Amino acid sequence: MINRLLNHPTLRSDASCPFGDLLIHKGLITQEELQQALDEQRVRGGRLGEVLVRRHILDDGTIRRTLAEHLSIDCVTLDENAKIDVWTARDLPETIARRFCLIVVREEDGELVTAMADPLNVVAMDTVALKMQRPIKPVISGVGEIQKAITFVYDTSGIEERPDRSVEMARGEGYDANDRIRTTGLCG
Repeated sequence: MINRLLNHPTLRSDASCPFGDLLIHKGLITQEELQQALDEQRVRGGRLGEVLVRRHILDDGTIRRTLAEHLSIDCVTLDENAKIDVWTARDLPETIARRFCLIVVREEDGELVTAMADPLNVVAMDTVALKMQRPIKPVISGVGEIQKAITFVYDTSGIEERPDRSVEMARGEGYDANDRIRTTGLCG
């Protein structure tokens, strides 16, 4: 799984430097804090960043920014819904967005810029790419921001549907009734 992740075309992680070592090198944690976090990770599970946040050693924002740097991807803030191309985002079924806690932000140079809470989730990236029939460019964002963006994008009150989508839906084309069912997953 790790080899597949490190070879994924959209992620360019420096495999020679583990994330924990990067955190030490940047002076964000000590060797002792890393070892304690790794010990807890072995017992309780979860990602290293989650353990460091749970132990109040680092905050979520610091983890996201450092992970973005480590993976050579952007860290984005979704506090302004105007940044999101609603029509492009809605082409991805809501169930997928909620299950993987991600939102398609826009199309850029033939790729779908996709804000993800977990940019290491290759299954999520592959699922979106297959469903949308385009490659994705993952960016990292916070869970709360993504949840709010999902609500904004998929809440249809006061927003007209695109005519071409309405026609497809009226004909039963390009629309699966299960696309609108809410599921619980990473994004709640």
